[in-house]
Parts: sequence; C-alpha cells; structure tokens
Amino acid sequence: MKTQYRNYDEIDLDILDTHIQAMTAEKLHGKAEIARELAWRDEQLKMKWQPIATAPVGMEMFIVKTFGDDEGMYTSDPWCVWQGTKDVFSRWPYTFPPTHWMSIPTGR
Repeated sequence: MKTQYRNYDEIDLDILDTHIQAMTAEKLHGKAEIARELAWRDEQLKMKWQPIATAPVGMEMFIVKTFGDDEGMYTSDPWCVWQGTKDVFSRWPYTFPPTHWMSIPTGR
C-alpha cells in the first residue's frame, strides 16, 4: 500500500493541535474511528461548488444554487434539478439562473 500521508514534521503545530482537540471533543480515539472520519471528510472536500457552465446536460440530477454578490444579488437555497437542455434547469423556482452546481452527496 502506498503511503498517503506527508512528513509530519512539516505540519503547523497550531493546526495539528486544533485537529487533535476537535477529534478528542468528537470522541474519535481509535484508528478506525479516525480513519472513517477522515474518509468522510475527504468525500466532503470533493463536493465543491462548480461554475454552472460546467453542469451536466441530460437527466442526471444535481444541486444548484445562486451565490449572492456585493451588488445585492440574492443567495438562493440549494435545489435539486436537472438540465434538460443547455441553460434550462427543470425544478429551478427562480426567474434568475443558478450560478453554481455540485453532485448530490451520498449518505454518511
């Protein structure tokens, strides 16, 4: 098995301490518990919002949202939609288009 971790000597000790305290507070003491939590967090990091121009077209469902801006653009709630044709989002309830999308997360 390939090593997946970097040299621990390079880690900022304040950041390390923050993670140790969080795992202790969450009662993650065993290796298996910590490994499960790290795997779940890795999955969460993969689920980043992407520009709407990169959203899939077809019947695949995904989550969309409009992020507000400094000029008063409304930040919407996330909605599950699909994009039947380019720039047409089925089930999107707003008159303005979504700005970002992400895959639907899997259960934990």
